[in-house]
Amino acid sequence: MHAAAPAEPLESRRETILRIAEDVFGERGYDRARLDDVAQRVGIRRASLLYHFKDKGALYGAVLDSIFADLVEGYRRVLDGDGSAGERLEQTVDTWLEVTARRPNIVRIMLREIAHGWSEQSRPWADHANPIMQRLVEVIEQGQAEHALRQTNAVHVLMALTGASTFLSLGGTLVASSDTPAIADRAAHRELLVAIFRKLLGTRGPRSIVDD
Repeated sequence: MHAAAPAEPLESRRETILRIAEDVFGERGYDRARLDDVAQRVGIRRASLLYHFKDKGALYGAVLDSIFADLVEGYRRVLDGDGSAGERLEQTVDTWLEVTARRPNIVRIMLREIAHGWSEQSRPWADHANPIMQRLVEVIEQGQAEHALRQTNAVHVLMALTGASTFLSLGGTLVASSDTPAIADRAAHRELLVAIFRKLLGTRGPRSIVDD
């Protein structure tokens, strides 16, 4: 008689649910995602999923917590590190590309939330994103106060970078052709994002008070 297989640890099951839920929310958005879809992919009953997360809102919130814990750790390490404001800002491009390469649904979820506007469901995303945005703005304004970066609106620069990265990650495939392929190569993606930083903020080095 064979011994029963050991039960899967609770934390392992919870992480599996989160990983698959991230895929489902990325594919379908909050409104169209169903707990039954997540449970089926995990291979458990809906009741078992509800043991870990009381409802869809709680599951979505946990997915966002996981996503932003990853992003915040990487951004904080870079932005609070050594180097000029410009150097640290350019390093955030590598952080963003590394995290989104591991978790491509981040971009899909973000795009869906932006399209949603200020809805009840998009509010948690904004609440999670704001601390990162504020820290980036602080570093930009620090560089501007030191006359090392161009005097331009920090939020607008970050919005331009976010939009460019989103399109390069997802939208580029819609207009790609044999003559103009989508930007799939990470090095090319990075080069374009860094170019935006350098064009709009002058992150390559110290600048005079009067912009050229």
